[in-house]
Amino acid sequence: LRCYDNQFTPRQDLVQVVVRVLPVNDEPPVFENSVYSFAVNRISASGVDIGQILAVDGDLQVGGEISYSILSGDTDNFGLHSNGIVYLKDFIFRFEGDTFALVVMATDGEFNVTTDVMITVVGFLSIPEIIIIVLSAVVFILFIVVVVIVCICCCCRCLPK
Repeated sequence: LRCYDNQFTPRQDLVQVVVRVLPVNDEPPVFENSVYSFAVNRISASGVDIGQILAVDGDLQVGGEISYSILSGDTDNFGLHSNGIVYLKDFIFRFEGDTFALVVMATDGEFNVTTDVMITVVGFLSIPEIIIIVLSAVVFILFIVVVVIVCICCCCRCLPK
């Protein structure tokens, strides 16, 4: 910076000025996709990762870190790690094609944005599962038949002759 005093005998001086620009959180996070779609096998174990959502923020320092949370949806079965990975909280036994919807928020501490996450159940019943289901049903029906026969026999004995 150079200053002049415009007098008859001009004087000047040179001074160095340092301008420090402080970072500010002025960029909101932006999701890479407006809707995320994932698939989960209907017999997946709890804790398995299903997919990752990702938001980016133009702020380099202040406000550049993003955290994620589930605002609504099936939070009993699904969770969200701090890095945006959606995971299966609990074993689900659902049919092929069943769909779950989550609304997920990303925040940098000042700005919040949301996106939808759709999770579709995939995977058919395997042959061993079908056999187990059929055998379980047969055993249950046989149990009911035996209970009914025992009740009828007991009732017949109690009746006066």
